[in-house]
Amino acid sequence: MLKRDRRCSREILTTEGYIRYNRYRMYAVNDESHKDSIDKCVELYGSKSVYPMDVFLGIDRTPFKMTVDMALRIARIGATSSSYEEASQRLWDDFELKISDDTIRKVVDYVSLIVLEEDIRLTKKAVEGYDISDMRAAKRGRRPKDGYTLYVQADGAMFNTRPDSHQSKSEDHKKEQSSWKENKLGLVFRSDDLQELKDKDENGDPVYRIGKREYICTTLGIDTFRDRLLYIMINNGLSDASNVVMISDGAVWLRNMRKQLFPYAVQILDLFHLKENVMAFGQYIYHNDKSQYYPWWKVVCKQLEDGEWREVLKREEIAEYKTEKDTPPGVVNLYNYIYNNREFINYPEYRANGYFVGSGAIESGNKTVMQERLKLSGMKWMVGKAESLLALRAKLKSDLWDENVVPLVRANYASSETGN
Repeated sequence: MLKRDRRCSREILTTEGYIRYNRYRMYAVNDESHKDSIDKCVELYGSKSVYPMDVFLGIDRTPFKMTVDMALRIARIGATSSSYEEASQRLWDDFELKISDDTIRKVVDYVSLIVLEEDIRLTKKAVEGYDISDMRAAKRGRRPKDGYTLYVQADGAMFNTRPDSHQSKSEDHKKEQSSWKENKLGLVFRSDDLQELKDKDENGDPVYRIGKREYICTTLGIDTFRDRLLYIMINNGLSDASNVVMISDGAVWLRNMRKQLFPYAVQILDLFHLKENVMAFGQYIYHNDKSQYYPWWKVVCKQLEDGEWREVLKREEIAEYKTEKDTPPGVVNLYNYIYNNREFINYPEYRANGYFVGSGAIESGNKTVMQERLKLSGMKWMVGKAESLLALRAKLKSDLWDENVVPLVRANYASSETGN
């Protein structure tokens, strides 16, 4: 049984600004006829009292004293600004709303955690149901020309971190010593989502704009990244793809991941990374003399693009690094690099099949998803907060905000811990 108590005012932040209204409080009372009123009220509303008007309006458990649509607006601005201080200024400039950077941070953390937890749930479900034998490309190999090609790109980039707040209060923690952490980023898109432009590249090949794409990222290591990458591949039509093409920088962990998850996929060593490593090697052996290393670089790259990697390895200046000699940090041993990736540099065949051979999309993704927000001057992130924010930014940069984030947050925007 509920009895009416006092009349109370409340202020809530909406997309139209702050709204103040009055409503009555009802409190539970046990009597002979209703001996479990208090327990029932606690079960239904989380306390011994309730505000019926709040329940009617759907804001009885609204976190941060703001509506879900306002929280979504703040989360989007907070996740796309270079800092929470900038986000606070944008909210004032655009909407004349004074919201502190600390409140914005809390809202972003709250919303991004909802997104991350849903990603984890869907990833677990996808991985548990994955069977390589169900994949069309696995059954038919690399032969089919019909249907679409599913492209997969992956790369990593470092950002600066500090100890999470739940860690022990040691001297190291108090000093907030920084350490560098790698964020692994994955990108998936389909060939039927490509838009051909009028421009041609330097080889006369068509230039495309990627339409629909989906990013996924994590700071939690290879195993977590592998599962989340598989999830978005399944989400983007892995089972019906005629071909799967993976483009990477040649890292061993990426080669191993392909063998484990989709060994039938075509793996391509990103031509940009290859040319970059050839350039660095040339600068090293010719002591940074451009008049020597640049012509040499053009010749070697042309050979590699034409599929003549064996001839490249026979070149004396490269072959001498086969066994004994090594290179300084930042310069690859070009002989070993080419030899170890020899299965993935058949560029004439790739072009004949109409495949991409570059990873410009993942390189720009590293910048837009992670670096523009987490790698600015002076920034140090707790890994847990970075992990959830990256999940939110991945959705933003995949153009999945309205389709994915908004309905998800609306369905989960309630917390008895946050308070009214």
